[in-house]
Amino acid sequence: MIIDVIDLGAVDYEQAYKFQRQRNDLCKKDAVPDTLILCQHPPVFTIGRGGSEENINVDEQVYNEKGVTVYHIDRGGDITYHGPGQLIAYPIFNLKNYGQDIHLFLRNLEQVVIDFLAGFGVQGRREEGRTGVWVNGAKISSIGVGVSSWVSYHGLALNIDCEDEYFSMINPCGFKDIKMTSLLKELSVKKDNLPLDHIETLDIDDLKKILVRCFEQVFNVTPCPEKVG
Repeated sequence: MIIDVIDLGAVDYEQAYKFQRQRNDLCKKDAVPDTLILCQHPPVFTIGRGGSEENINVDEQVYNEKGVTVYHIDRGGDITYHGPGQLIAYPIFNLKNYGQDIHLFLRNLEQVVIDFLAGFGVQGRREEGRTGVWVNGAKISSIGVGVSSWVSYHGLALNIDCEDEYFSMINPCGFKDIKMTSLLKELSVKKDNLPLDHIETLDIDDLKKILVRCFEQVFNVTPCPEKVG
């Protein structure tokens, strides 16, 4: 299976969402291949179909002063944070090609993250009844999808080097007991002194390449890279 890989770089959340839906519509018509969109966002809280602003722990003025925008969106799950220091992946996949099973699709997205972390010697785990990936009891990746006519959109956020302050403003995924972590925290070393032989730093472009390879292996796809300016 050939897929397009599109790197939007640092992009406003609303712009990325519109692009997802456009690509989703084209994919449903078989006008484009399945697509993996990679990007980063300015600070934003997104609230899924089952979510509520009650899971924001601070006044609107507080998060506005930090430049956070809030969006109610059409994915599963509750509230999550996207922002600098995260790697975002939005797979626009026709699930008829991948088992036509939403739960299997979510487990495969978790496996992509688990395999990614394993490359750094970090052991990611699933937790029963909670979608996402955990390391040492703390959540490192949030996953939530939407599906239209069996074509997916939305996807996963993988914490690379995030500010804890933003996560403290919410109950991630609607749970008060969730602690968040990041790849940098788990490595417990400075970014310019990583004990890795395959990359020199936690450079976002290098990390994107590694994540794409994990998608290749889990979903048995072959990327056909495409750049969007």
